[in-house]
Amino acid sequence: MFGHTWVGQMRHMRMARQHLAAVIRAIGADPAFRDIKVGVGTGGDGSILVVGRVSAQSDLDKLEAVIAGTQPPVKVTFSVTVGDRG
Repeated sequence: MFGHTWVGQMRHMRMARQHLAAVIRAIGADPAFRDIKVGVGTGGDGSILVVGRVSAQSDLDKLEAVIAGTQPPVKVTFSVTVGDRG
């Protein structure tokens, strides 16, 4: 059982890594996303991680929609703060 879980996680992480370029291209041109970073994580059995800060809830909504539009092959986990730096 452990081996099967590990193999699945590694497969999902590989899929996430292969998809990162599409996500980076999709968000890269929008200055609202300049403080956003993406990467690969082990959570959710292998996922794409999106972390950072946006200025407004509408920017977060747009970010989520843009990333969903890339049709990620794995779960996407967001850890994005809304609001100006204090």
